[in-house]
Amino acid sequence: MALKYSWCTYLCIVIIGTIPTPTKAQDRILGYGSLKIWEENSWLLFLDRNDSFGGRFSEKGILKRFTPLVDSKYQLDVLGSQFDPVEDFYWNSKTNGVRWRGTSATTLTLTSAAEFKTSVDLNGSWKMDARFNQLMDSGFEGSAIRLQFSRELERSSEIFSGMHLDPHKAGGDFWIGARWKKGANQITGQFTILDPLNDFLHVTLDAALHPHGDTTVVYTQQPLAIRVGDHLRLSDDIRLEVYGMLMPAGQSIISSKSQNNEGFTLKESARYLGGLIEWTPTEYLLLAGSYTEISADSDRANTHTSFRPLNNQLLEQTQEITAFSIFRPNPNWTLSLTGVRKRMLEKRTFQSDFANNINYLLTLWMSKLDISYTTTNGFMTKGGFLHSNSKVPEGKGDMNVTKSLAGNFYRFLLNFGWKFDNSAVVLGGAYDYTSNATPRWIWGTASGRFSMYW
Repeated sequence: MALKYSWCTYLCIVIIGTIPTPTKAQDRILGYGSLKIWEENSWLLFLDRNDSFGGRFSEKGILKRFTPLVDSKYQLDVLGSQFDPVEDFYWNSKTNGVRWRGTSATTLTLTSAAEFKTSVDLNGSWKMDARFNQLMDSGFEGSAIRLQFSRELERSSEIFSGMHLDPHKAGGDFWIGARWKKGANQITGQFTILDPLNDFLHVTLDAALHPHGDTTVVYTQQPLAIRVGDHLRLSDDIRLEVYGMLMPAGQSIISSKSQNNEGFTLKESARYLGGLIEWTPTEYLLLAGSYTEISADSDRANTHTSFRPLNNQLLEQTQEITAFSIFRPNPNWTLSLTGVRKRMLEKRTFQSDFANNINYLLTLWMSKLDISYTTTNGFMTKGGFLHSNSKVPEGKGDMNVTKSLAGNFYRFLLNFGWKFDNSAVVLGGAYDYTSNATPRWIWGTASGRFSMYW
């Protein structure tokens, strides 16, 4: 699937010609791209479902991409505020650090994400890592704390085990895994038991007897997950990253004591796959392409005919193709271009003649052109142009979102900030242009980010 050309692409070519040409004496000043943060964020959707929109057992499903907090410019907001693949690679290469990004979602709220990580050596070959993630967006509002212990077996391999610490006790998770690495090449495998304490809390201790407890959750099929990752350098100029996760079907029975143990059964499965290939033909130019897909299936069956919502099967799927390039001829100038093709499907089939099925498809073409200049003392300014064209070719059923998600928008973004050796702070604002709305020019959004490493 090829990305369409726009005047943004041709403008990129013109600007490249105006940037000072690098000399042969310059060292490599360009980083690398990474898909690791996409994989981490996708994994957290399944690891910490209690903090998702509507809660763990909401009829919205697992991914929850279409909520009342989503509007037609939401995807554009995300593209304009997120860290780029090179910044993500730099973050992944650091052992200790904290970073945050946020953009205005409504008059009163931010869409934001915070990450903190640290690692300490224990005795000999043992190490302990801690990670904290906080996320607030249209489908998730919460935080996740993960603790992991690892032991180096040889120079090229290690084993590890860890846990997700959740204030919802039944939502904690446990995993074991192994990693093999040699130079830039690395293969990781992980086996996770999701919610291992659930039945002990709900059955053995009967959590529903608590004054604030009413709901009982019993797993008839324990949810498990297999997670893999592969970093491979094919040559001096070509890198490859591949990630995948498979969560086979887990099944639970949810009942309420206050409603005479009425409730429903829920069967869920999920998977994701992502791959990135990167080519650096010169030390100043990086070209990368990626494909990601994440999907989840939910099958809900009520234990009483009067219970709502009605029995239904839900399929949630997001597919994305991204092309990314960055040109950095010297430490001062940077030019980057991103193109995105996204397809978001939600299909709900009711087992009733009295309910309307949902078959909803949102497709998006998005592009982003950034040019930045950083002075020798660290002051940075960046100008950006973003374009989003979203359509709803299939829109059967009520999605309960803010107005229509279809629209054609242009955004002009200006950022200012300061970069230091081990930290950076950036603030920005944007104006939007829409040809079919009045007024055509409106204030788009404000955003900010910071990062620190030690």
